[in-house]
Amino acid sequence: MNFMAYENSTSLHGDDAEKFSAFRHVKTSPLTKVGRNSMSFGLGKHACPGRWFASKHIKMTLSILIRKYNISVVDEKLPKNIVIRGITVPASIPLAFKNRK
Repeated sequence: MNFMAYENSTSLHGDDAEKFSAFRHVKTSPLTKVGRNSMSFGLGKHACPGRWFASKHIKMTLSILIRKYNISVVDEKLPKNIVIRGITVPASIPLAFKNRK
């Protein structure tokens, strides 16, 4: 299966399919829903059974991090995005974690 064709499909992801957009599918598809726009998780009876487990763990981890720490960017200057095989990926940014009181 050609996942690159699915990931870069303008009919599934809009005109800016190759650009990173974190909130692209927030209103259109829940995290655990599988469909033609997320073929890497499978379809029908072959869909990944661990997607609910992963969803809960992601939410739990983010909740703990937000409650226990003040998270900020170390350097205010953002690095350039990285392009891997034609896909733009946000560059790593060092973060500072400070305990909340």
